[in-house]
Amino acid sequence: MYRKTLIFLLFVFPLHAIAQYQHWRFGFNAGIHFNPTPVSIAGSPLSTDEGCTTVSDRKGNLLFYTNGEWVWDKTNNVMQNGIGLYGHFSTTQSTLAVPVFSDSTQYILFTLAAQAGSFSSPYGGLSYSKIDMKLNNGNGAVTIKNNLLVTPACEGITATKNFNQTESWVIVHEWLSNRFFAYNVDCDGIVHTPVISSVGTVRNSNVFGSNEGTLGCLAMNEAGTILASTFTNYIDASNAHTMVELFYFDNVTGKLSMMESFPIEIRNQLHERGYGLQFSPDGTKLYCSTHGLDQGISYQRVYQFDLNQQPISSSQYVVSSGGKPYGSIQRAPDNKLYIARLNGSAFLSAIENPNLAGMSCNFTNNAVTLVSGLSTWGLPNHWDYRVPIEDPKIIVQVDSVFCINSTIELKVKQPYNGVNYNFYWSNGMQGESIQVTDSGMYIVEAILNCDTIIDSVLVELRHCDCSSFIPNAFTPNNDLKNDHFQLYYIECVFSEFSIHIFNRWGNIVYASNNPDFKWDGDQLDQGIYIYEMKFKTSGENLDRMNRGTVALIR
Repeated sequence: MYRKTLIFLLFVFPLHAIAQYQHWRFGFNAGIHFNPTPVSIAGSPLSTDEGCTTVSDRKGNLLFYTNGEWVWDKTNNVMQNGIGLYGHFSTTQSTLAVPVFSDSTQYILFTLAAQAGSFSSPYGGLSYSKIDMKLNNGNGAVTIKNNLLVTPACEGITATKNFNQTESWVIVHEWLSNRFFAYNVDCDGIVHTPVISSVGTVRNSNVFGSNEGTLGCLAMNEAGTILASTFTNYIDASNAHTMVELFYFDNVTGKLSMMESFPIEIRNQLHERGYGLQFSPDGTKLYCSTHGLDQGISYQRVYQFDLNQQPISSSQYVVSSGGKPYGSIQRAPDNKLYIARLNGSAFLSAIENPNLAGMSCNFTNNAVTLVSGLSTWGLPNHWDYRVPIEDPKIIVQVDSVFCINSTIELKVKQPYNGVNYNFYWSNGMQGESIQVTDSGMYIVEAILNCDTIIDSVLVELRHCDCSSFIPNAFTPNNDLKNDHFQLYYIECVFSEFSIHIFNRWGNIVYASNNPDFKWDGDQLDQGIYIYEMKFKTSGENLDRMNRGTVALIR
């Protein structure tokens, strides 16, 4: 009889997701570790008014963190060549890290200047650097620094995987225009010429020439199909509107198209801002934080919008208002949304059930107490939350029975819907199926650009006519009934055979290479003995082993 055992060798890139964001470093020397609930930790040297990001490996081990200007390694020391990046501690989303899918030790680190260069001229836009985690004894080093991509740019940046899951789109908004730039980062970490979409509101300065209109986050839903933007739209000398704009994103072409644009606050004030932005895990809700002045009095709010309602603006719900101002909104590994609180608060707020509408989303004012450090405007800018495929069983077959002289068809299925991989088998064949007639380990590699999935199946062919039985007790009393411990078999031709019998202390008391062995107990005491039998039948390539116990009864 033949049984097939599946052995899955999982080398899937990317294997990251939630584990990459277990560590947070933010604010003034604040830190949190999610494992799985948030625990405040001390020891972070990072200090930032606003943007930052923290990156861990696919197992959740801290790698590095940055405020867009300095990069610190896992030992809390400045990374080699990690000073002087073109971000800024007062940029809404000052930095964002994208893994290189063909090499899990490489990262592209994007940085944004503050207020289109008002605080950091002359590099008032988007730049990128590269980090190699193999260098400096595994603590990493910045190898390429400050390659300028677009200037001037607004302060929001986000990313998503493209349709084949092995490349990324990084998206920013140009200042003083309505143009979005979508940069394709391929699986080798090459940043390509951007795809430009002219859509939505022109981002402009106020009458005093301030670049505060650059402020505000970008956010992408988990599916990578809807982009959200919030910002302040200055109308005239006394009017400013907090805006939310939603766009359809084509993750094949990188193009954006308008979904809905609406103001959420019209206060006839210059000093009002849309700031934090985040989707619920299921993508049905959008949350936005705002702050400003109303007739000279400070106000702050967190809003919820339901994307299933039309128009979306009609679903506006105030989740929370008052208290200390609200900053960035960030999804965490526990699938809650955490909210930074100003200014120098020793706690974070949270939306406990962000998929639920209205008050059911459950806002908690003091959700995490910071035992060390303080909260400011920003939280780590994380972007990819899709759970990886943990068990990509691309070989279709389940446990089956095959006999010698049979032909077995091994089939594969595409690992991702809508993405066609190329399949290469260990016997030199290609394609989605192969015919096999021999025992052995068959390995298939599914390859698409830099993405490789490896799966294997152990095929063992056996003589179906060979059947055997071994008893679990015998009585060597010379009554000619069950006097020996032996193997009973029919139509079996053994090419290899061995049996060893052990006492309870592990000592060998009997051994034979003859399948027709007969053990009479050798005058040993009554008791339980352990046997180990190894054999191979004619025509088989794989060894078989049976272990068990037998009772010697006198």
